[in-house]
Amino acid sequence: DFVEGRAKGKNGWIYGGYVKSGGTVSGNTVNLYSGTIVNGSIYGGYKKSGIGDVITGNTLNIGNQDNRVFGLSAVNIANFQNLNFYLPSNIAANDIVLTLSDATADTMLGSASAKANISAYLAADTTLASGSKVYLINKTGSGTLIVYTSGGT
Repeated sequence: DFVEGRAKGKNGWIYGGYVKSGGTVSGNTVNLYSGTIVNGSIYGGYKKSGIGDVITGNTLNIGNQDNRVFGLSAVNIANFQNLNFYLPSNIAANDIVLTLSDATADTMLGSASAKANISAYLAADTTLASGSKVYLINKTGSGTLIVYTSGGT
């Protein structure tokens, strides 16, 4: 499946792919563009019950090569293996690309079997100074950001 912005939302949530019980929900892509505010969570894959992979190959693109963005928000994100952030030339030190507002839930990216791949692409004409920090994800509250990588979490 391929979801643009808030095209396939349910109760303010976005699902790249969805099944009610069991099965695999993988290989989905969700694209978020400038001005996107999601009043719910964003899932690469989601299953209401049962066993099955909901992470492998699911991709979240924040912007794209022609529409680079920052300053987006959602309640939470889940079940993505790949995250791509396309940053504009006017990104500045300490800017936040995506704010997650769920105060208590953990955010898990990837899994033990589907390691997370996180990439950030700066515009060629960026004015960001060397050594500057940009926050790709700002997780508010007490929840933890957990990223599975080739070395573990």
